[in-house]
Amino acid sequence: MLTVEQIHSIHNLQAERWSLRRIARQLQMDTRTVKKYLQAPVQTPVSRPRASKLDSFKSAIDELLERDPQASAAVLPATQ
Repeated sequence: MLTVEQIHSIHNLQAERWSLRRIARQLQMDTRTVKKYLQAPVQTPVSRPRASKLDSFKSAIDELLERDPQASAAVLPATQ
């Protein structure tokens, strides 16, 4: 699988009217690979939602902030 930079290079060289063979030679890859990536648009990486490190502490933080809305992170006790 090619990197995003390599795919962008293929598309940029094709925009400059380079032939498939010339692009393949320049980037040291097969002409079928170049053709494959020219036919498909560049895809952006999929971002997956992750759990926060604070998820287990959110109820305690909410409770402390209800008691004192002006409390800073420095006064929160280090528990768990």
